[in-house]
Amino acid sequence: MKQNDYMKYFLGIIVILTVFGCDATPDQTQVKNYYDLKGFIDNQIKVLNDSKPLVSKKLMVNNKNEAIEVKISDWEKELELFKQLDINKPAFKTSYEVKQSDTADSTTIEYTLNPSEKAPMKILKIVLDKNKNLKTLWAKVKQENNLYHSDKTLSILISKSTITSYRIVGYQQLKYFDKKPFEIEGKIN
Repeated sequence: MKQNDYMKYFLGIIVILTVFGCDATPDQTQVKNYYDLKGFIDNQIKVLNDSKPLVSKKLMVNNKNEAIEVKISDWEKELELFKQLDINKPAFKTSYEVKQSDTADSTTIEYTLNPSEKAPMKILKIVLDKNKNLKTLWAKVKQENNLYHSDKTLSILISKSTITSYRIVGYQQLKYFDKKPFEIEGKIN
């Protein structure tokens, strides 16, 4: 596959995941029951759109690898899947069990979907530094319906309050078709 073919395939994955994974935008005045991940990602989109950093990107689609260096022109699209991890929606108010552990240097908060609930985001784990700034994020997302099944793991590393790398690994499978594994990794230079 050529670079353009990989990008078209990747954009197709994003479109499918977005169509099957979007919920309505929550009210901005809504009380936040969980960590404000959407607020963090929105802030990062602004910072990255303004700074226009070079990104070393690795793409793997159907076991074919490609490495490129690019300047992302639209960080809103690039980080869309991470915005979709937001669980501060009225429907999810009591959907997640929260476990928190503290050390001298950090706080780890894990949100796990209650067994009786149905939502794509199964587990969200965040680590905050001693100043309560986000250091790492890890999430497990599974979606399934009569036409489509996907399983993906998303992660972000942050340094000095800015994303330094992000990764999405998983697969999608349309009914009657083979699984399509993919991996996207971006390191911000």
